[in-house]
Amino acid sequence: MPEFDQQHKFNISNSDRTLLNSYQPLGVDNFETYNQEFFAQLDNPIAQCKFCPEKYTFQKIFPVTKGVI
Repeated sequence: MPEFDQQHKFNISNSDRTLLNSYQPLGVDNFETYNQEFFAQLDNPIAQCKFCPEKYTFQKIFPVTKGVI
């Protein structure tokens, strides 16, 4: 998310930027350690959910920093 924010310059406060960039997804490297905690919390929204609109539309985004599709 920090890289995406740098590319698109979100118009958000510094505290929201800190919250957004603090999210750590469950990944291959930490699955064994955190998978039970992750699955137990699936029904509970995380603080970062406040950034998602209730009514949304899908659109394509294109990489600009790490290469081109």
